[in-house]
Amino acid sequence: MTCDVDSTVQGDVTYNWFKDDNWIHSEKTFSIESALSSDSGNYQCQTSASDRSDSTRLEVYDGFVTLQAPTNVYEGDDLILRCQHYPGYTAKQTIFYRNNAVIQDWGSEDELHIENVNMTSCCKYKCTKQVKHHLLNYQHSDETSVSVQELFNKSETEVTSKPGTSHVTTAVAVTSLVLVLFLIVIALIFLYWTKRIPLPGNNQPASKVEFKEPKDETENIYMDLDTNTGKWQIFSQKPHKEAVKDLMAAPPMEISAPLNVIKQ
Repeated sequence: MTCDVDSTVQGDVTYNWFKDDNWIHSEKTFSIESALSSDSGNYQCQTSASDRSDSTRLEVYDGFVTLQAPTNVYEGDDLILRCQHYPGYTAKQTIFYRNNAVIQDWGSEDELHIENVNMTSCCKYKCTKQVKHHLLNYQHSDETSVSVQELFNKSETEVTSKPGTSHVTTAVAVTSLVLVLFLIVIALIFLYWTKRIPLPGNNQPASKVEFKEPKDETENIYMDLDTNTGKWQIFSQKPHKEAVKDLMAAPPMEISAPLNVIKQ
């Protein structure tokens, strides 16, 4: 196992290795010779220029067959599976399965290469081998799970990585624009209502609407015959109620012309 640091780090760098949070080594590379099942565990490295790294799980098996595969891959990556048998024993060709379906039947290689994996390439993988021991061939198998992670949207990543682009600056600009538009709308509403309703202290009186009765200068003059006296009387009627009252209070006018002169 090798512990790498950023290429920008300068000067002397010291290294420390940890297994299950216990210090075990102090060099850049850590090697295990003749691994045992007790070497299984979570390994981390730490340098004088960085924090402790993420842990890496190491599993040491003592079975006749083991399937080696990465725990996680990304879409578009190549997936390599290795079906290995215990050293010093003879084994026949390998069969690989995905979700219990055969994907390579009795291949001559112990490795299976899957190019350009996608989300359907996930889940459970298994390999089987016939290993010869005690003069007989026994079938052994091992299985593991592989998770395929979805890549981030490429276009969004490119926009984010462009130099000089600040999402904070963009957010502030948009917020400022919305605030300015809001203030403009409030100002227009305020001006509109101040023209309609006078503010306190304004010397200009509020506008008034005066309603005047229409002048009707039309005067209706008509004649009526008084059956008691046999004389014609002239009446004048105006639309205005006061004029009608005055006319009704005045004495009637008399015309002494004979009846056969005026017929209408």
